[in-house]
Amino acid sequence: MNMQSSFCLFVLSTVAGWAASQDMSFRAVVGIASGEPQVFVGETVTLRCSIPGNLPDPWRYLWFKDGAPIRQYKSLDDTYTLTALLPMQSGNYSCEGTMITDYGSLLSVPSQPLRIDVEVGRVVLQAPPQPLLIDDSATLTCRVRRNPFLTEVVFYKDGTELQRGSHPKLHLHDLKLQDQGAYWCRATWGHMSTWKSSQSVAVQISVIDGLTVPVIEVLNDGPVLLGHPLVLRCRVQINIPRPGLRLRYYFLRNGQRLGLATSRDTLTIPQATLQHSGQYQCKVAVQGLSLTKLSNSLPVEVVAVSESSTELF
Repeated sequence: MNMQSSFCLFVLSTVAGWAASQDMSFRAVVGIASGEPQVFVGETVTLRCSIPGNLPDPWRYLWFKDGAPIRQYKSLDDTYTLTALLPMQSGNYSCEGTMITDYGSLLSVPSQPLRIDVEVGRVVLQAPPQPLLIDDSATLTCRVRRNPFLTEVVFYKDGTELQRGSHPKLHLHDLKLQDQGAYWCRATWGHMSTWKSSQSVAVQISVIDGLTVPVIEVLNDGPVLLGHPLVLRCRVQINIPRPGLRLRYYFLRNGQRLGLATSRDTLTIPQATLQHSGQYQCKVAVQGLSLTKLSNSLPVEVVAVSESSTELF
């Protein structure tokens, strides 16, 4: 192999290595540098794009609204400032990075979208991104255009008054499913020796479980036969909007753990014996979080071939 061929292989392997790593490391993240996610007409909000990972060359950034590019050129500036003029500027904003290296072009994974709403009224109820998770906390803020001194703020949920006072924030702790509903606020303030009062538009708050209750099931077709494989599966859904979270699965029989936790949602017993009959459950844990859920209890009976044949006829 000559020197030119060796160099080409080196370049290809380097680019391939970067391409494989970009799914893991070079993922863009969009956040708010200044301002609020709900802005009144005439206000500004500045978004910042960040891409974890150490590389010698600088990133150039692209910005998108609802998936369409909003900046026609790649900029070294990692921020984008939106001046709110029209409600149609509301939408989902995202970013991604691109880099020209000695080995070709490198593109980051696009960021998750960030919702920005342009408000035309006087009062807005600001809420965290939806949905919220059970047992988490959340703060709702009643904000008035130009931020005047508020003399009274009233918070409502589904038409019922929750809090009355001069504080513009409502704190919700240890969220439960019953905390779901339509929230709004009414603010009162003074302006040039007169009193003004206005109400926000209702915001629908949704609360979900970060981890659904697991369901354990037998994947065998028909009865579990003596000497045949027994295959169990643990079905669960994670609802936490955070990349990189991993699930660990435990299987139990009659309350006793069967082996160590693994990343597999199935358990296979190659040759089932009569002792493998019992009540099976699975437990799921989110790695790095104190969040676990235990499944239902599933009775499993291992039968001899002759017994199963009798039952079938």
